[in-house]
Amino acid sequence: MPPDDKSIAERIRELAARVESAAFGCTFDLANPLRRGLDPPTEIRALGALVRRVHVKDTLVRPGDVRPGRGRVDFAACAQALGEIGYDGWLTLETPRALPPLVARDLSFMRTVFPSLAGSSAWPRFGAFSYEHAAGEWERLVADFDRLGVQAVQLGSELLDECLDDPGSAAERRAFLEEHGIAVAGLAGYRNLVSPDASVREANIHHLARCLELAPSLGTYVVATETGTRAATGDWTDSPENWGDQAWRLLNDALETLLEVAERTGAILALEAHVKNVLKTQGQLLELLERYPTPHLQVVCDPYNYLSRHLVPAQERATAELLDRFEDRFVIAHLKDVDPLGAEAGSPAFGTGAFEQGPYLDFLRERRPDLPLILEHLPLEEIPAAIERVREVASLPLGAPA
Repeated sequence: MPPDDKSIAERIRELAARVESAAFGCTFDLANPLRRGLDPPTEIRALGALVRRVHVKDTLVRPGDVRPGRGRVDFAACAQALGEIGYDGWLTLETPRALPPLVARDLSFMRTVFPSLAGSSAWPRFGAFSYEHAAGEWERLVADFDRLGVQAVQLGSELLDECLDDPGSAAERRAFLEEHGIAVAGLAGYRNLVSPDASVREANIHHLARCLELAPSLGTYVVATETGTRAATGDWTDSPENWGDQAWRLLNDALETLLEVAERTGAILALEAHVKNVLKTQGQLLELLERYPTPHLQVVCDPYNYLSRHLVPAQERATAELLDRFEDRFVIAHLKDVDPLGAEAGSPAFGTGAFEQGPYLDFLRERRPDLPLILEHLPLEEIPAAIERVREVASLPLGAPA
């Protein structure tokens, strides 16, 4: 057999025979055999006990060019082969340099492939917006969240404005929240990026830029925003212009400005689509992510917002496609519901609308348990009932601490 026709396993076994030492072994990379037209699980079985360490990455064209699970490596088959040879050593992520929320996703993925890996925290971890808390009401927020069983906040409105007005206080606010077991899951920087009023549009982009600069001081990487609408009558009114070239030119201009800030500050701009905004469909989201191939642009996991009245009858298929296609791009998750007439008609509290919540919760628990679950569109006093509905749908013990 010509030397170039030998597999990786054959070459390593020949070397092991020459070395004749029990100390000899190899590090096996799950993606590298694919470059030579080989099958990683077959190579693992052929190497057997010679596999002493395992590197984890994926590949489409080049090793490491996609997050684990998004390329050609059959991780389930590799895990089975490693189990058959009795491997119980380290699994080392050899993935591209990434921000912590993206690494957290990779770890979640690995735990779906290797169930024996211990989880980092209990699921679910509930969060809420800070919209009902006025400036200065940090102690009230902590007391409310403790009473409600909420461990994360998407910080917005007056408390966020307070930090923006006094950036030097952000680290102190973060420490206070962390001391009481509350993490800042993200900033609610929501602004209309395509407003027909140029001065408003400029102010909105400036506001989001300041949020991106502030985020690290508050202990988060995520700044969430909608894309906005061209309607002059309100930020949540649809317009035929939202489909037009001008709206998309304005959105692209805004994203280019904001992503430059995000890359400079190490933050993440997370887009939240909505059927009344410029960004309203999965195809448009995919186009944006391909246009801006940066880890600093990610997605708010909010499948409800994509369900127009036309898609409500097909919601199971549409939602499954969304969750699978963008699984590795989500950095924060929302829990709410959809009006029977679609998201354009309303977004009621979790479990009170027409959305099939079970598959979504299964996805969050099984594939993205790292994401905080932000309860949306409900007053604080309604949070306990929503949490109980979540637990009931997810078949979790009712009334237990989150």
